[in-house]
Amino acid sequence: MIAVWWLGLLYLLVSEVESYKILIFSPTYSHSHIHFQGSIADALVEGGHEVHILLQDYDPKETLNGSALAQKVTHYRPKYRTQFHETNFKKDAFDLTPFAFDFPTWEALKNTSVQFCRDMLSDERLMTSLKEERYDVGIAEGYTYCQFGIFHAVNIPTKIVSLAISMTENLADTWGIPSPKSYVVSEFKPRQRAKKEILANENSVKTFNSKVVSAGASATHSSKTTALILMEVS
Repeated sequence: MIAVWWLGLLYLLVSEVESYKILIFSPTYSHSHIHFQGSIADALVEGGHEVHILLQDYDPKETLNGSALAQKVTHYRPKYRTQFHETNFKKDAFDLTPFAFDFPTWEALKNTSVQFCRDMLSDERLMTSLKEERYDVGIAEGYTYCQFGIFHAVNIPTKIVSLAISMTENLADTWGIPSPKSYVVSEFKPRQRAKKEILANENSVKTFNSKVVSAGASATHSSKTTALILMEVS
């Protein structure tokens, strides 16, 4: 009987030790992205972890959070209206313009991401509350980098990148992952017909990412933050 009691206590202790407190960033790009992050949250909760979701309200009309089990769900809205409503896929769901060529949408996404980044980093109440939660793990989609700067600023030791689509070449390039164009499928180049268009699109995508990185770098007021973020999430 005593042996059974000790085994039960040992199980509880091990279960407690192996349980993590996890923060998931989930921008409301679309239903698919929200449900993707929400599914990760539910799987982790079922595994015995405590999971909180922070929804960045890119689309203020979005009411779903994608999760049925997350213990805490918080919405964060920007101080001013963003340009997200100007993206073509929000204005017209049946627009056939290839995303790779949709430079106005890239520009709107870039500006929206930078706006969210600046608002969140300057929100002392938000940053303090995140730090006080003492999260063990931070999970975010890797299309922009500010969230990883926030994870670093609020002392989250482990950072994980999630991607709801195949990895794009600009992300692979940023993280130092080999992506030879001779045999790795590209999200952006297959439909492009001219070298000029290819170069223009690559510059647009890299500008989109680098501007958000620079905004995220202010999280710790350090010129080394960008390099640190990229090393930790690779």
